[in-house]
Amino acid sequence: MTLAPDCIDYAVRAYAAWRRGDAAQAEYEYARMLPAAVFVMQGLENLLCYGKRLFAARAGIGVHDRSPALRPTPVGQAMLARFAQALGPLPAQRAGGPQDARISSS
Repeated sequence: MTLAPDCIDYAVRAYAAWRRGDAAQAEYEYARMLPAAVFVMQGLENLLCYGKRLFAARAGIGVHDRSPALRPTPVGQAMLARFAQALGPLPAQRAGGPQDARISSS
């Protein structure tokens, strides 16, 4: 399973479903993130260009590129917008902090 911040909420839900024996739910969650993950992971340059933009779009933050860097194309930006819309915003962090988001190993 690919763990990246741009789709982490789906990956965590898929893993949690798998751990509790709900393979159908795990597959559903993974399938929902897969198109965006495949698009972003077409190469290292693409990952750096679009992966951070997908995360930023879902997190509601800006993106600042450093040269040299692959610049997004209009087609890539349109695809990214569609994926970000389909995935929705990242959930707000839980009140208890990052430790609440950990998955139990039991």
